[in-house]
Amino acid sequence: MNTLRTLLLIALAGLFFNTGYAQGWERVYHGFNSGNPNDGWAVVSILPLPDGTFMLLLDSSHDPDPDTIKLATIDENGILLSEKALLFNEEATPMDLTATSDGGYALITTRKLIKLDAQLAPQFEQDLQMLDPGKSFWCQRVVESNAGLCVVGRKTNPTAGQGFIACYDLNGNLLQFNDWGLPVAMNVGSACVTPDGGVLAVGQGYDGATFNAQGIVATRFNADGSNVVWEKIIYDQGISRTASSVVPAPGGGYLIAGSRVSRAYALKIDEQGDMLWERDYWDQPGLEEALYNIRSLSPLPGGTGYWSVFSYADNQSGAQPLLAKMDLSGDIQFHWRKNENLDFSAETGLQALADGGCVFGGSISEFVTSLTRGTPFLARFDSLGNTFLTGIAGTAKGDLDGDCIAEVDSLLEGIVILAVSNGQYAGSANIGSQGTYFIPLDTGNYQVTILSPGGPLWSFCPDTLSAAVLAQDTTFDIDFTGFYNVQPIDSIYGYVFEDYDGDCIKDDFEPGYPNWQVSVALFHMGTFVFEATTDSNGYFIIPSPAGITNEFHGFISLAPPPNDGLDCAVTCQQSYDVMFGDSATFQALFGVHCDSLAPYPLVETSIATNALRPCTHSFVHASYCNNGAVTAENAELIITVDPALEVVNSNVPWSGVNGNEYRYELGDLLPEACGDI
Repeated sequence: MNTLRTLLLIALAGLFFNTGYAQGWERVYHGFNSGNPNDGWAVVSILPLPDGTFMLLLDSSHDPDPDTIKLATIDENGILLSEKALLFNEEATPMDLTATSDGGYALITTRKLIKLDAQLAPQFEQDLQMLDPGKSFWCQRVVESNAGLCVVGRKTNPTAGQGFIACYDLNGNLLQFNDWGLPVAMNVGSACVTPDGGVLAVGQGYDGATFNAQGIVATRFNADGSNVVWEKIIYDQGISRTASSVVPAPGGGYLIAGSRVSRAYALKIDEQGDMLWERDYWDQPGLEEALYNIRSLSPLPGGTGYWSVFSYADNQSGAQPLLAKMDLSGDIQFHWRKNENLDFSAETGLQALADGGCVFGGSISEFVTSLTRGTPFLARFDSLGNTFLTGIAGTAKGDLDGDCIAEVDSLLEGIVILAVSNGQYAGSANIGSQGTYFIPLDTGNYQVTILSPGGPLWSFCPDTLSAAVLAQDTTFDIDFTGFYNVQPIDSIYGYVFEDYDGDCIKDDFEPGYPNWQVSVALFHMGTFVFEATTDSNGYFIIPSPAGITNEFHGFISLAPPPNDGLDCAVTCQQSYDVMFGDSATFQALFGVHCDSLAPYPLVETSIATNALRPCTHSFVHASYCNNGAVTAENAELIITVDPALEVVNSNVPWSGVNGNEYRYELGDLLPEACGDI
């Protein structure tokens, strides 16, 4: 994927047919990242507006200027209508967004409350850090009660954490600031408005004395946060609980969601905070994954259930989101997960809609200029969980005989498919194990290219195709085939010669050296070793090596004959890396310069490798010779391996290991004795 270079990113473009509010869709918003290839954005919050459009709160996860957040509006089909950047004089992480009763909006960052008018112009800004300057503040949710705007979160000092609630009127005047929750390691999950206009906040912590596990605390406030109506703590000894979300339950009471002993967990309480039922979601029918948390809830306006976002463990990508629709008893009716890797954190947005559907968003990971960055992603579901998928899909499979007809599914697995529009990067995908790919794209015309894994052996039929994406549709059958040009090797040959002029080319006036041992090690689906000896002219040849094709790679090394009384230094390459490419032969020219042996032991070594690639087995070839006229007694060879590499095995057992140093006891080396490992 590093083959993606510094490609500019396109902005959103194109018109979509208006098919009604209930129509599902999926959108990937590359346009937010344009201008900086390392930029990354994620949807934090989704707010439905009265005219059927949506407002998005977006966070920049990789922006070099972390003091910028964005508000954007999209229409009912997910098409970008406008965006506005909000600049701060300090690092700002957006946390929540809500509409206000005066037609404006309120958003919070980790430490500030910002009130905006209907045109998104700032009206006031309150720094909650100033309410208790000795503490560090982390705002979690903002809601509008009957009294005004109430912010809940946590404040910490180096030794303790505490929940807080701060309420302001719509002009920014402080109404009340109070602590709440458990006294030890308190973390605040969420809050909601109660039916009578008050506030219910939930979180988790310890009391420091009564119980030894993390418990959930639910605190019911009046409208301005000045009085606690009731507070309930749900805990069991040795059983840890967390609360990530709370919403009013249809028919009365509240549903709290989070985890219990690292399992997704929900409990329902009545209007007085007494538990009605609780359940966890570890093993679910039809799900291979273990669900270990519920991140967010959004009740259906019709009172029939909830949309929810679970966390599940993915072996390759870590925590991943699973969207589910639940009935009033908490049973999962159906679920949805996205194939591409979604960045999943507290920034994942969820909003149930009046027609029984929902809008769900976050960010989808993309690999650009060797970095991973997030691109905003939204999906609109109807009440049955259906959604459209807009983009380009197809297959990329292996062609075994060069006729441009696919025969093998998995030959091209992992290769990148790249979509470009007007010379600018639009999207990419990796070919899966079944030879399929999908690139989410907006409407428009694209050039779709399969990126060659390198080397002259690959050819494609062809490597670039044109495709048009229509409104709310996926363009299928953009298919590629790749042919690997395999042919038998005719011969491996070359010379060992006195290179008088040092140009590494054998000239007529340069004599060859006889009886040198040439060793060829080749690798592909196994290891093959071939040997030859130079003739009186220094020439060697391995004709038609059995079973070897141009798929193989490896190296050639040589050793002088024993007891010839010469000390020879290789003037060019000590060994050759063998890459056949499209050729059926390989030539290796070993230029040397020889003098009489030194009158003492002289052990010289060389080391070579065919290739080093991540997550791939490679071979390291170490050679040694005593080029002195005296025996080298008790000789040892120590090979130091880079700490980033893992040594699997050796054809010669090592005598000892010290960290990343591998020691071999060679014993007594006679003059001109050589060996290799």
